[in-house]
Amino acid sequence: MKYKKILGGSDNIPQPMKQNNVTSTSGSISSSIKKSMAEFKNMYTKIIEFIKNNFIFSLLVCILLSIYISLFLTDTVTQAELDAAVVNKKCSELTDTCPFGKRKDETLDCDGDNCTTDKCCVDNNNCSSYTGTCPANYVITTDSTVQCTGDNGSCTQDSCCKKTCDAEPTITQADCSGADTEYRGASVCTGTNNACQESDCCHPRVYCDTFTSCPTGQMLKSDTSSTVCPNGVCDASTCCQDSDSSLDCSDYQCTAPNTLKSNPDIIECGDSCTDSLCCDTPNSPNNGPNGPNNGPNNDPADVKEINKNLLV
Repeated sequence: MKYKKILGGSDNIPQPMKQNNVTSTSGSISSSIKKSMAEFKNMYTKIIEFIKNNFIFSLLVCILLSIYISLFLTDTVTQAELDAAVVNKKCSELTDTCPFGKRKDETLDCDGDNCTTDKCCVDNNNCSSYTGTCPANYVITTDSTVQCTGDNGSCTQDSCCKKTCDAEPTITQADCSGADTEYRGASVCTGTNNACQESDCCHPRVYCDTFTSCPTGQMLKSDTSSTVCPNGVCDASTCCQDSDSSLDCSDYQCTAPNTLKSNPDIIECGDSCTDSLCCDTPNSPNNGPNGPNNGPNNDPADVKEINKNLLV
C-alpha cells in the first residue's frame, strides 16, 4: 500500500492498489500459424484454378519469364566470340571433284559443316611458279599453260621438267634423214609422257649466212654459207673473226648489175667490203677511158692511194 502526502501536511493518505490486466483480441501462436496456412492454401488454390482455366496464357507467361530471367543473368557475347565458337570443318573433308584448272586446298575452312567446291577449290598451280631443279638432260619449263599435277596441285619434276634428246639414247645422228639435217641433243621432246620423236631431235641445219651482228672489231667469216651453227644457234664465236686490215676487194661479189673494179686486189676494204668500194655501176665515170681506175697512165700504187683516201 502506497501513501500520498496531503499538501501542506505530513501524513500520508492511503491509496488503493491498481491491478494491471492484459487484454488481447489475438489468439494463440498455433492458431495464428493455422490462419496463415489457410490463407496460403486459399491463394494457392486460386492460382491453380487460374492456371487450369488459362493454361496457354500461363504457359506463355512462364516461357517469356524464363527467357527474360536467362537473358538478364547471361553475360553479353560479341559476334567475334560467336564466330570463334563455331567449329568449321576443313576442306580436306570435301568429297566433290574440283573443276578443271582448280585444285582442292585442304587447309581452308568450310562454312561450318558445309564443304563446297566454291569454298575449297582454288586456281591450280602451273609451272611458271616452279623453283625446283631438274635431273640431268632435262630442262625446266616455265610455261604457264602446263598445270602442276603433284599432290594437292603441287609443282614437281614430273610436271615441270622436260626431257631432251640427250636423255633418249635410241635417237642419234644416224636416225636423222636428209643430207642437210642435224641431230640436236638439247631439243625438248614433245611426245606423250616426254617421249622423244625423230622430229624432236632432227632439224634442218642453220648456217652463218643468217647471222649479221658481229661485235665491234670483228667481221663475218668468208665462208658463212657453209659454216653450220651448232644446235641451230648462230653466235659470234662461230660466225665471226677478227677484222683483217689487209682485206681487199679481190674476193668480193658485186651486186648485179654492178661489176668488180678492174684492180680489186689493191683496193682495201677495212672491216668489210661493199659495192661502193669494190664495184662500178653501169656508165660510171670510173669505167670510162679516162677513169681513175682504168686510165692508161694510172700507176697501181697511185690508184691504191686514191682508194685509201676514199675510205677516209
